[in-house]
Amino acid sequence: MNKLTFCGLLLVVASLTSSCQKEEEITKNPPATKADESTLLGGKATTIEALCEAYFKAHQEEAPNAEKIISVTKEFFTINHQTKEFKNKKPCRIQPIYAYGIDGVAYYEIWFTENNKTPLGWILISATDKDYPLVNFSQGLPYSSRMLTETNQDNKIYRFGVSYYAMEKNGQKVADYGKMPAFIANADRELEGSNSGDSKNPDKNARKSSVEAKEGVDYTAVTGYESLKQVYAKNYYSSKRSIAAQEMKRRLFPTNGHGEAVKKQGANLRTAGEYYYRWVPGYSAYYTQIDPGYRYNYFPCWSGCSNNAWTNIYGWWDANRSKSTLIPTTSTGEASPLYRNTYARQDAIDPIQMYIRAISGTYCGDGTGWTLFSDVYKGVYYAPAKGYGYNFSAWWCNSPGCNVNLANIVTEGIANNYTPVHIGANSHAYVGLGWAQWSDNTDWTWVYCYPGWREDNLDNVWIGWRDLNSATRLDIY
Repeated sequence: MNKLTFCGLLLVVASLTSSCQKEEEITKNPPATKADESTLLGGKATTIEALCEAYFKAHQEEAPNAEKIISVTKEFFTINHQTKEFKNKKPCRIQPIYAYGIDGVAYYEIWFTENNKTPLGWILISATDKDYPLVNFSQGLPYSSRMLTETNQDNKIYRFGVSYYAMEKNGQKVADYGKMPAFIANADRELEGSNSGDSKNPDKNARKSSVEAKEGVDYTAVTGYESLKQVYAKNYYSSKRSIAAQEMKRRLFPTNGHGEAVKKQGANLRTAGEYYYRWVPGYSAYYTQIDPGYRYNYFPCWSGCSNNAWTNIYGWWDANRSKSTLIPTTSTGEASPLYRNTYARQDAIDPIQMYIRAISGTYCGDGTGWTLFSDVYKGVYYAPAKGYGYNFSAWWCNSPGCNVNLANIVTEGIANNYTPVHIGANSHAYVGLGWAQWSDNTDWTWVYCYPGWREDNLDNVWIGWRDLNSATRLDIY
């Protein structure tokens, strides 16, 4: 393998059997681990100060981290108090998260709840200055909660980027959740390319770069869990990430005051900024990937996360913008199906995934479907194949967030046109369904991402644009 790619999903979607003959739901999401939820919450919702007091009383060696946890959490709620997603949530548990390359606790996952029974919503705070003060956040279930039970809470949970968490006991992996990264980029190298096109003016299709990333120079491929531990520790915590982390700390999470510092009449004043939110309206499609060798997928690897993300985007257009031939009507008469969990739905949806796989040049790597960063945008060409006009803009970087155009594409697609955007981050592809930006500042742009692991939004996560590798906006007419 010698080119930089997105890889497919390894872990989450349950295998489908072809033995069932009747029409029934056959794609089953793995249920969250059964546990005493009240025990996992660690008590009823409370203030972050009270939660920290209880936690650090039991973990005194971590007490120096208390001030940062309190300040970032309080600021998060201050700037999100107006949102229906967070205004009724309160902190209920502090979960330490470890990472290779950092001694001691690397992050704290702060769980939220509304009913004192179940966790719903979380933020991830870096315990060090090597990563952003606010790394990710979500309205859904904490990723660590997928592995935790009442009996294994002493095991360590490790984070490997936004898409993958693992639990270890005595240094051995005993559980994981998400999608193991296929590679880790060399942050000191910044290759990028872009493309745009409009079927009304086909001569204007322009690809500004044909450069390809090289393995061993621009990125290092991951060959397994032990390989990931070594590569992650060496490459993730780059000097560029540390500089961006200090900038976020200074401007968004100051020790004193609120929000971003500005100069006015020669004095430094603080503005009471807030996040502006935009959401893609209508019905969302919740398609999952096709298993290796299953029905329409003749390959010995998954259909590919990039191709699945594109199919979900076409599902949205079909269901919400009257593009009635993008997703065929099923044999049972269902138009614009939003799931692929019956044979009739698979018959309509899976050929689309495989068509996009073909035009994107996806190939098999370690059991997953890999698509070159520079070829991810080619999913847009399914639209003209179905007789529709299109225009699109795309940008990719081998090193996360190497160009602000990634943030601009997200803004143009979601905030300005209210349409989903194809997102690449952490060697995984997502559907961008929401947008948040701090007080009109492009530097602080976030995208709300569906990873294609489940048939709901509970694994959706907010990712900052500086962690994006690619973004593609598509309009169909």
